[in-house]
Amino acid sequence: MSFVPYLRPQVWGSRHLETLGRNLPPNQPVGESWELSTHPMHISRVAMPAALAGQGFDRLWRSALTGRDSTEDAGDFPLLIKLLDCRDWTSIQLHPDDLQARQNAEGSPGKTEAWYVLHTEPDAELLLGTRPGVTAEDLAALTANAAGPPPVPDETLDRLFVRSRPSVGDFILIRPGVVHSCKGITAWEIQTPSDLTYRLFDWNRLGPDGRPRELHVAKALASVRWAAPKAVMTHWPGVLREQEQTPRFFRYLDAPFQVEHWTVGTKPFRLPPGPMRVLCTIRGELRLRGNGFEEEVPGIQLRLLPAGLEECWISARTGEAELLLVMPESSPSPGEAG
Repeated sequence: MSFVPYLRPQVWGSRHLETLGRNLPPNQPVGESWELSTHPMHISRVAMPAALAGQGFDRLWRSALTGRDSTEDAGDFPLLIKLLDCRDWTSIQLHPDDLQARQNAEGSPGKTEAWYVLHTEPDAELLLGTRPGVTAEDLAALTANAAGPPPVPDETLDRLFVRSRPSVGDFILIRPGVVHSCKGITAWEIQTPSDLTYRLFDWNRLGPDGRPRELHVAKALASVRWAAPKAVMTHWPGVLREQEQTPRFFRYLDAPFQVEHWTVGTKPFRLPPGPMRVLCTIRGELRLRGNGFEEEVPGIQLRLLPAGLEECWISARTGEAELLLVMPESSPSPGEAG
């Protein structure tokens, strides 16, 4: 099952998603392509199969998740999956957890997100967590300079934040309360179904309406986790050797969703029947085959594999291909070669 993306303009975006086959609105920097969502801001519509084309996923996801027929309103799908194009700095921000969101009467749950980096620019950079000893007063002082010139001195960023250079293949888990910002990356974003963001600082720039974008300083400072998180970034390149008969995969843990990173060759392997899985391609061209369907999936694409799918064989069309398998619940072990 595939979906029509929702392309969201952002001041920090660019036109790079066009190179990934997305048909962007003219003359706007686009920062997000919502690929799978039941969030009120955008409910995904089915593109394929043709029999379901145009239907809203909000009324279909329960049966896709459980394998049982259901067209009733099932509430929120437990995932929201996007493509990000962060050409310029995103705001220095954080996301609250569920408790903080309820205390602030946001009408939305908190947010945990993870990024898988697909592309980096030469100036790509990541701020992820505050340095030990940084206080609310330190961050408030940064925000207090919002009327000043846009550049922030490197020494200020070094003093306040953990800085790094992201690489293609990095998997970055961002928990609630972790202050972060990035620039120069394109990534898959896998997250809980929330758009709740508290901005601390927005680099003194103007929004599309010519005015500064809203900041949420008091809420953000009350929600910060005051230490750099551990083990939030991993780089596990999957390399498939010619003699291997099954695909190689790595499992990213410690999140409210499960993500597996697979590298496959031309020898098909069978996914065992099980829970719903969302397939996000990373590199190469995939071939999917099952009862009544066969599809080649080029480029960076998303496909939903519903629960209880009896036959699904996955392979690379040529050479190797990489993909993420995303699940809101645990999945069975790797499939069988065939």
